[in-house]
This record gives sequence, C-alpha cells and structure tokens, in this order.
Amino acid sequence: MRNSDRFLASFHRIEKYLERIRKNPGHMSFKSAVQHAQKYDPVVRKYQDDLFEFADLRNAIVHDSINPSYAIAEPHDSTVVHIEKIEKELIQPETVIPKFKREVYTFSIHDRAKDVLHYVHHNGFTKFPVYEGESFAGLLTENGIAHWLAHAAENNLKNLFHQTIDNILVYEKVKVNYKFISKHTTVYEAEDIFKNQIQNGKKLNALLISEDGKPSRELLGIITHWDIIHIMD
Repeated sequence: MRNSDRFLASFHRIEKYLERIRKNPGHMSFKSAVQHAQKYDPVVRKYQDDLFEFADLRNAIVHDSINPSYAIAEPHDSTVVHIEKIEKELIQPETVIPKFKREVYTFSIHDRAKDVLHYVHHNGFTKFPVYEGESFAGLLTENGIAHWLAHAAENNLKNLFHQTIDNILVYEKVKVNYKFISKHTTVYEAEDIFKNQIQNGKKLNALLISEDGKPSRELLGIITHWDIIHIMD
C-alpha cells in the first residue's frame, strides 16, 4: 500500500471519529470539526495543530489531483506513522488502568507517625491515602508531614513519633488535595484534570483510581503530577 493510501485511510477514520463524537449534528469542515472537538476531547486538543496540517496535506493529495486514483504527493514515512499514531490515540486512548495499576500503600488514622516515617525512609513514597475504618479520611503528603514536624519542633512536643496519623493529617494545608477517578479514565483526561486544577489555582497531589471512581472502592492505583509529567514528555 502506498503512503498516500495509508495516509488517506487513516485521515478518513479520524474524520469519521470526529463525526461520531460531534455534539451538534450537521455538515462541518474537518478543521471546524477539530476546533469543535478540542473543547471536550483532550486528545484532539493535544494534536489540534497536527490535524490541521493533515487536512492541508489531504487537500493537496486529493483536491488537486486530476485523477482520483492518482496521488500528486506521497507523504513521508514519518508523516504516515504519526497520523496513524494519533488515530490510535483518538479511537483507542490509553486508560489509567492498566497504565498506572500498582499496589497502593495506605494507612489508618490510628497508625503511628513512626510507621509513616519508617515507610517513607525505606520506600521513598510520600503520598498515602488514609482511612478511618472503611471510609476515606484524606491524603497524607510530604507537605503535611513537614508542617507537622515543624509545629512539633517549635512546641517541643513529647512522644512525637507515637502520635497517630489523624494528628498529622490536620496539617495538610489543602484538605481536598486529591481526586478519585475511575479505571476507565483516559491518560489524557487525567492529564487534563491536573492542568485544570493548576489553572484554577488549586493544588492536586494525586489522582486515586478505583473501579468506578468512588472512594468506597478498592484502590487500583495512584497518579501523581510527576507521573503525568514523565509520561507526557
């Protein structure tokens, strides 16, 4: 198959995808469809400029050709690979599970401070979901631990490391520093959640993944902003 055939076939499938997800029916040019879809589709938004360039190339191949079966231009191999990659990400976007599936270490509000610090020292993780029985109580982070330690040092608190985690959790400056998402959330949607929080002037330390995004469900994984930065580079 010629590169032009592969390119046009992939372009056509992307075009059909944009038609399928369109929120307002009716005829719309490809570029207009892209502009419309980028408002609510994070993958379209990420590749908007590429899609515009693909539209220009498609027009050069098809509209300027005298014979429909004859392509006046053959896309470069890298262009074909790129459009097929974008097509796959649009139609079959990667989801947070299994991408971020991992065992999530949690604590109870009744566990002691020394247990948390011991785990941090030996494992390096600094974000821990905390539970009160079966109920989610909050996300403990390095910032909360640092503020707690600073307060303890200033007030010469005794039996410091035997304090329970609920006493540390109150030092989290941002009480809702997490968000639960379902395992079907796409990686791009997860990236958008972090971006939107930043744009709204809010700090989000982690996305907690459960079956349906409910806190009462078993945790299947956790995503920090560092995870997103590394995967989207």
